[in-house]
Order: sequence, then structure tokens, then C-alpha cells
Amino acid sequence: MRYRNFIWMACAAATLALAGCSDDVVAERETPTEPVVEEPAEVKPLTLTAAEQQQVTQLNVFGDKLIAAVQDVRHAEDFSVSPTSYSIFLSMMANTADGELRAQLLQAMGAKDLATLNSLSKKLMDYLPANEDGAKLFVANKMWLSQKYEAPEAFRAMMSEVFSADVDKADFDSPLTKEIINRWVKDKTKGMISSILDRPWENYRLMPFMTVNAVYFNGVWPETFDVKNTVREPFNGTRGVKDVAMMQANKQFMYAAKDGVALVQL
Repeated sequence: MRYRNFIWMACAAATLALAGCSDDVVAERETPTEPVVEEPAEVKPLTLTAAEQQQVTQLNVFGDKLIAAVQDVRHAEDFSVSPTSYSIFLSMMANTADGELRAQLLQAMGAKDLATLNSLSKKLMDYLPANEDGAKLFVANKMWLSQKYEAPEAFRAMMSEVFSADVDKADFDSPLTKEIINRWVKDKTKGMISSILDRPWENYRLMPFMTVNAVYFNGVWPETFDVKNTVREPFNGTRGVKDVAMMQANKQFMYAAKDGVALVQL
């Protein structure tokens, strides 16, 4: 199979993978295991070129639009979305595409060229994983390629160098591939997300490849709450009132309010 044909098939799968994951993102959650205490890693400096700084500004704009779009679809539902995950995912997709599709992906992220986007993505992948002040952040990427196709070595090398992503062969005719991908997600999210592909495998079987981005974050409170003070009280949510467990503390916190938005630093 020639490289151009591989790119064309990859583009076709990118839209399906993105649309499929958008519906499957609300996944079954498990009780996480007790975190292992690790020594804080040295904070790495992040130095950006002028072009990369401009790209960060554009990605922030993309993130605002993404959150607004998801909110329009989800309406009153609770949701969680990571614009950084989407930008890394779409950056990987831009590398599989060419022609008009690549131009559209770059335009969506406000990117002038793929080289700057890749250099920024590599720096983010090197910088984001952190273990600072007890907070942990891990980012993982991977591509599973149907065994019917071949990926050029240059593409594999780029995915590894820029996105720290392996490109593995997979049998997309076998439902076991779904279990393999879900197991990878569960492992990379420390058990917080046990599965991301919840539909019957027939929905994914014809894909030439599947690319997945996983993010795990575990933070700690600078000001801890005493569990003995937790009580159940009414919570006024967008879908009505519900009794939930409320943490309580009688302390002074930084507070700000503007334009209908209230913020508190915990």
C-alpha cells in the first residue's frame, strides 16, 4: 500500500474516531487505588518560540470554542472536557492527513503550519507530565493500525518523537481489539476510566486505525478538608436539587466575582 493511500484512509478514520469517542467519553468509573507517594520531579522549564507562543494563543481560542460547542450539545448535562487533549489528538490527525483535510484541521486549531504545531506538541508532551507538590499529571497517546495496512517508518518515528505514541498493528476484525484498547485506557488512567469503547465492535470494525489520547490527573488540596466535617446537604444543580456529600471548612479563602462568575481558591 502506498503512502498516499495510507494517508487517505487515515483521514477517513480520523472523523469516525473523533465522533465515536465524543459519545463514549462518559465512561464507567472505578474506585482508584491508593496513590503511591513519589518524590516530586524537578519542574522542567518551558521555552517557546514566538511562533509557538502565537500558536498557544490560538489553541486557547480553540479551547474556548470547543467548550462552548460541547456545552451546546450537552445542554444541562454535567461534562468534563480537556481542550489540550483535543488539540494533541487533532495534531496527530493532521499528521495523518494531507490536502484539504489537513488544511481544515490546521485552520480549526489556528495553526499556520504543521511544523510549528508539531514542535509545540513535542514540548507539551515533554513538559505536561508532572509530579509537583503532590499533584500528578500523565498524558499518553497511542495508535492502533489495522493489520491490513502498513505505516511508513518515517510516520512511526514522527509519532514516537513528537507525541510519544507507539503505532501498533491490530486485528480490527476481532472484538478482542476492543478489550486491548480499553485495557490500555484503564492502565493509563490508573483505573479511573475502565473503558472508552462501549458500543458493539461492529461500530469500529471497519476503521483502518484508531488513535487514543488519555490524560490522568490527581491533585491534592493545599488546604485540606477534615472528612469528619463532611455532611449531606441539598445541592442546587442545573437538573434540580439533590442531596450530596458536602465538604466543609471554616477558613479564609481567596475569592473573586465578576460578570456573573464567582471563583474561590481552595
